[in-house]
Amino acid sequence: MKTEQKIFKRNMSREELVSFLEGVLAEIREGRLTAGGNVFTLPQTAEVEIEIEEKKGKKLELEIEWRLEYSGTAEEAEPGSDNDHSSEKAPEPVPDKEE
Repeated sequence: MKTEQKIFKRNMSREELVSFLEGVLAEIREGRLTAGGNVFTLPQTAEVEIEIEEKKGKKLELEIEWRLEYSGTAEEAEPGSDNDHSSEKAPEPVPDKEE
């Protein structure tokens, strides 16, 4: 059974995005990523997709996907830690748009 949980979505200035991605990049270099209060151990290989969608204008999308080994639980991040990028400005859940 497939389940999906949108953890983070918000508009950022280019400067805010660079800062956010630098934090994410530092974690990826160490082989982990913190999201939704959990710390995930990342495998060596990721699938990267850049997509341009044309529907009432152009939209550029960047997606990075890791296939994680399921261990039943993920390690919990310390609340408010510098590594938990999911809580930045606590975004509201965003419903998926019908396409």
